[in-house]
Amino acid sequence: MKSFFPENNSAENKQHERCCGIHAAMRVLAESSTPDEAISKILQTICESLEWTLGEFWTADSKNNVLRCTEIWHNPSVNISEYHTLTRQILFSPGVGLPGMVYHSKKPVWIPDIVQTTYLHHAKIATKEGFHGTIGIPITYENEILGVFIFFSHKIQPPIKELLMILASTGSMVGQFIKRIRAGNALRQAYNNLEMKIKKRTFALVQANKKLQVKIIERKLAEDALNASEARYRGLFENSPVSLWEEDSSAVKTYINHLRAAGINDLNTYFDNYPEEIYKCVAMMKVLDVNKATLKMYEATSKEQLLTGLAHTFDKESFFVFRQALVALSEGQTLFEAEATTRTLRGTKNYVYLRLSIAPGYEHTWEKIFVSLTDITAHKQTENALRRRIDFEKTVASISTKFLVISDFNNAVFKSLADAGQLSKASRTYLFQIHDNGNIVNNTHEWCNEGVRPRIQLRQNLSSATYPWLMENLHAGNIIHIADVSKMSSEAAAEKNEFEKEGIKSLLILPVYAENELAGYVGFENVVSIGPWHEEDIARLRIMAEIIGNAIARKKSEALITHMAYHDPLTNLPNRNLFQDRLQGAIVHAKRTGKIMALMVIDLDNFKTINDSLGHHAGDLLLLAVAERLTKCVRESDTISRTGGDEFILILPEIVYPINAAIVANKILDTLSNPFLVEGHELNITVSIGISLYPVDTSDRDDLIKKADIAMYLSKEHGKNTYRFYKSDMNTHV
Repeated sequence: MKSFFPENNSAENKQHERCCGIHAAMRVLAESSTPDEAISKILQTICESLEWTLGEFWTADSKNNVLRCTEIWHNPSVNISEYHTLTRQILFSPGVGLPGMVYHSKKPVWIPDIVQTTYLHHAKIATKEGFHGTIGIPITYENEILGVFIFFSHKIQPPIKELLMILASTGSMVGQFIKRIRAGNALRQAYNNLEMKIKKRTFALVQANKKLQVKIIERKLAEDALNASEARYRGLFENSPVSLWEEDSSAVKTYINHLRAAGINDLNTYFDNYPEEIYKCVAMMKVLDVNKATLKMYEATSKEQLLTGLAHTFDKESFFVFRQALVALSEGQTLFEAEATTRTLRGTKNYVYLRLSIAPGYEHTWEKIFVSLTDITAHKQTENALRRRIDFEKTVASISTKFLVISDFNNAVFKSLADAGQLSKASRTYLFQIHDNGNIVNNTHEWCNEGVRPRIQLRQNLSSATYPWLMENLHAGNIIHIADVSKMSSEAAAEKNEFEKEGIKSLLILPVYAENELAGYVGFENVVSIGPWHEEDIARLRIMAEIIGNAIARKKSEALITHMAYHDPLTNLPNRNLFQDRLQGAIVHAKRTGKIMALMVIDLDNFKTINDSLGHHAGDLLLLAVAERLTKCVRESDTISRTGGDEFILILPEIVYPINAAIVANKILDTLSNPFLVEGHELNITVSIGISLYPVDTSDRDDLIKKADIAMYLSKEHGKNTYRFYKSDMNTHV
């Protein structure tokens, strides 16, 4: 804003320029991808905005407990090559030197003239280079200090409390930025390590499979030896550790021949159309003999007991493998091998390696078929557990990569819930987030398995008081693992009632923390059956919850940095950067719709008098109150911004007549005419308002601002506490 009394406003303008420089430094954080890139630009931006000569960044080396200078920026007009070399060689311990003092205290330091502080190591070097004013700013994240900013000026610089506070806030934002980037790098490294582990474990699985194949070949050799000598057969048969069977399937062969004669050559299609025929074929088989190992495998006390209960040893998978064997033998093969499942007489499921061969000379009748079953249950359980573990680790790794870039947080959460839900065989997975200081919980994301009804619409704006036991455990950091909802304790009666209403049989709930604060929870529900989740699965699902928590924290931090770059730190109104964007958008919209847009510059009359008499703190409180009242005077589609000092600019898009702008101006004058109560003082203020119109006054954005500014000064010339349009005839018309 231009002024008729530049000598009175120079300090204020200076302060405004410094604030703009600090906000520019914040924009550097939003635009930088690495700490090194950001630090150099921030040092330059702050030095240039404060008109200081030199800036340094001292990195905290926690391993060696020292500070070392890793970045220096200085005004190109000065030659400090010797100082630059010396500073790069110096190491400071905590509490030693200016960087060490700031690092140890974790507080900003402003020294008007470092030459007078002889106890600091920097004083000697600074005196030689002609430095005087010095500022030290800690770079912090929560309670951890990551480094120190040091700034030097060739002038003696009296402390400015507000500026020091802003710089300290800048140090905190830089610390958050550095910590976020380091966390991202650590996450990538963890992903790479996890990927290497998966490769190693996959290799181990392959090796295990090779060993299994070797064992299978050994079994085949053993069976071949049995066939080689009939004399040795009975002894080997009875005492073999492998389950051995002798079967007569001649009736099955006759049945197959009958089908062939009837013109049925495609048995696969036939059995697809008539699956019950498979059961008939099983019933036609005659078991001639089994050995001791078979009785042991099927938990039978005698051959008679096994043969009587043989029908109970088949399950759906067994029938499928029998069908494959039947088709293979009918096509002329004399040997069939496959993995299969079978059940003991007590119902226990076993995995076996099946080898079925037709005895030589019986290829056309199937009167003698040898069957061997090798128990591979332990191996399959180990293999399945390893495969499940690998699948889980791959899923967790995949989930972590989804959150490396928070460009589409909602999609990343949904895909992660879907991956985890499918792998854990859950009916429904979801994310609840906590709002309103912990009083409200919202189901923000949900994945449902096929056939499961979504519940997300019914789980909005729920009071956390509805689930006291659940919330207490989550705040304590506990995992809630309920294998059977019907057996929940009485202290969880409210939760049990809600879960049973929704048909939930079992569930697993894991707390989600963002920067050590409970941000919500991830849930896995089973509406089909009861049963626990595996402990290893829970551990990996907890990692997923931690990943989501970190993503939520990163999302909040990035949103905060972006907000600070485009909003005034005092009033939280849009600053000049956001104002320029909104103005350009309003001009484009007005041009497209053919409507008028008004720009209104509002300047407080005699604000400097209030600042000088009551102090800057009172002035800031008054500006906050003015901003609050101005906000109530405009529509949601309007933009009210603070562009510096006591100046506000209002954008009024889509007005029909110029008088509409005059109505808003009168409303503002009336609203601000009421007294303000600031720190016990009743203050009466007035404002001067200047109005320019697009496209009536101009079609150029910068010219539109300039003409509104001129109209504002016309208001001051006409006695203040009024408004003026840029064109005088418009004032007469209105």
